[in-house]
Amino acid sequence: MSELQELRLSVIPGVEVCYKTPAGSTYAFELIRILEGPIRQFQRMQAAPLLSEFAADFIESHIRESSPSVKHSAQLRSRVTSLIELLTAVDPNRSVSSLGKTDITMLRTKLHLHLERYSDGQGSTLERYYALFNSLVRAAKAEGYISEDLVVESSYERPPVDVTPPFSLPDLQKLFDGYVYQVTGDIGRKPLWEPLPFKFWLVPLGVLCGLRLNEICQLQLKDIQFEESMWIIHVNDDGKHQSVKTPHARRKVPASQLLIDMGFLEFVEERRSECGGKGSSQLFPELSFSEMHLFSRQASRFFMGYDRVAGYLDRSCEIATSEGGWGARSLRRTFAEQLRQRGVSAEIIADLLGHADPTGLEVTRPHYAGKTLLAARKEVLELHLNYGLALTHVRWCHYREFRRQVGRRKVRGVNRSH
Repeated sequence: MSELQELRLSVIPGVEVCYKTPAGSTYAFELIRILEGPIRQFQRMQAAPLLSEFAADFIESHIRESSPSVKHSAQLRSRVTSLIELLTAVDPNRSVSSLGKTDITMLRTKLHLHLERYSDGQGSTLERYYALFNSLVRAAKAEGYISEDLVVESSYERPPVDVTPPFSLPDLQKLFDGYVYQVTGDIGRKPLWEPLPFKFWLVPLGVLCGLRLNEICQLQLKDIQFEESMWIIHVNDDGKHQSVKTPHARRKVPASQLLIDMGFLEFVEERRSECGGKGSSQLFPELSFSEMHLFSRQASRFFMGYDRVAGYLDRSCEIATSEGGWGARSLRRTFAEQLRQRGVSAEIIADLLGHADPTGLEVTRPHYAGKTLLAARKEVLELHLNYGLALTHVRWCHYREFRRQVGRRKVRGVNRSH
């Protein structure tokens, strides 16, 4: 009788597979070679971390490597949290190796319902969550924790890049004729909306300066400066929680005479007096900061509405409700379109908006005929940004008096987002 040889393979800690074959036989080694890969894979899957732990490590690693903005980082963490809440609803302690095709089916049927608490859960929002799940799965497969190719396909087709339309002049007039600017005379009963300062200045700063929503909301007193015999608004990321979308967004925008006539400098001086001239004080202290929304959450809700509550745009301009597509970005888009229609070059418009020059050339003195940048920007705004609207009623002094009559006491039933 031939002598037997014993071969052992460790499958998982504490579990071994034992083979006994005639000494010198080769097929046992061939069998071991064939089984070794699947066994190693099985061992890796058995040692896989919890799905929640793996997802947390995955997103932090992604953020370190890609260095997104503070806002985008907060969005990524929030999306991963929402995905894991859904994926671990039945078993909070499930392993990352348990991910399978049933999870894809579940995401397709339940994710949009889960997201309705925070957004419309449709289109581009779902696509972002699907893409994040797919990235998570690829990372898990690369680590050997899963073996399947799991991909959630999205049927969403991205619209053209430039989907935000500008306001027509009649519609822009409607925004300036809305309830925020109809505040003269006896107020009678206390209004059902709170007259906070940002609500008055949101539209003017958008269409007269071309500022982004968060650029408006994050302004500090130090950012309103007097340079080269003119008042300017300095968009920067120098203060606490201040940020810029791109390096090109750092810029100085002259305050046009239209903005000054509305009482912007009066408002700024009032704020300086209120806070003892402290430059780091917020121009709109009623707007709070969060990593997810920066300073713009309340302003966005006021203008665009939320949770089926109509915003100022819908209440003032019916085209926004009937056709859709208009939003806070339309203010800035209107600024750019007005300059374009008046023959201002794309390079100068990009300079004023804080965009990269579309031609790839820096906007410098040759574009401005030898003038300083600030002087030339001021000239462009004064010459070409007269919308021809009826704006004599848009005055901070009227709004200030309205605020005084309403009083600062919070009235029961007032919706701060209106």
